[in-house]
Amino acid sequence: MPDKTHFESRQLSDGTLYIRFNDFNASETASVASALRGAGMHPVILDLRYNEGGLANLLLDHLIPQGVPLYNIQGRKGTRTLPARYESLQYDGRLAVLIGPSTSSAAEISAWVLHQAGRAILIGRPTNGSVLGSRYYPLPDGGSIQIAVDNVTMPDGTVLESRGIAPDIEIEPTPDQLRAGRDPALEAADRALHR
Repeated sequence: MPDKTHFESRQLSDGTLYIRFNDFNASETASVASALRGAGMHPVILDLRYNEGGLANLLLDHLIPQGVPLYNIQGRKGTRTLPARYESLQYDGRLAVLIGPSTSSAAEISAWVLHQAGRAILIGRPTNGSVLGSRYYPLPDGGSIQIAVDNVTMPDGTVLESRGIAPDIEIEPTPDQLRAGRDPALEAADRALHR
């Protein structure tokens, strides 16, 4: 498991841009958008393996054309579809998304949307299937509780909750690879982008 640094962007030796961030919040997704603008036509690997989610449209607006339906939110007041909002894409080059069991919420939604739109190949391990919209409510002792309040489905009706997403290329790192400091999912993503 990587350190808890919230945002990392670096260029691999072959020019591929590697981006990792842990939350879909305004600050981190602004950093991601800036990195994507600087990628040019170099391939990009988005590492969402330890991303806990947030608001998926903060990233998808930079990668999916304006008006394309992203996902549906169903709450007490009905169902609404969130479309991509930006007129010009920040990045339209080759894209791989790393996913795994700790990929949840907005990270799962984003991986699915990018894959279904033909924008990304998914590499790693299956995700955990935790995509319900939730809110935090205060407790009398000063703590808080997170409660699911919205159902999230994909525009075609696909339900990710409790099901997750399977990668296109499944990679299970071995203990020897981990001890040697290797990242086989990252290596596979880089190879896939340069085929």
